[in-house]
Amino acid sequence: MTTEKRTIVLDTRGLNWATEKNLVEAVLGRRPGVVEVEANPVAQSANVV
Repeated sequence: MTTEKRTIVLDTRGLNWATEKNLVEAVLGRRPGVVEVEANPVAQSANVV
């Protein structure tokens, strides 16, 4: 059985600094089922796989 991966883009308005980027990635990355997180302060978003 294969597991299907989906990518979700979250709005992260207020994400301005690299330290906040790291925090968002760490917190979201601890959620069950999350494989990868890439937060982008410039785009004010986070891609979650």
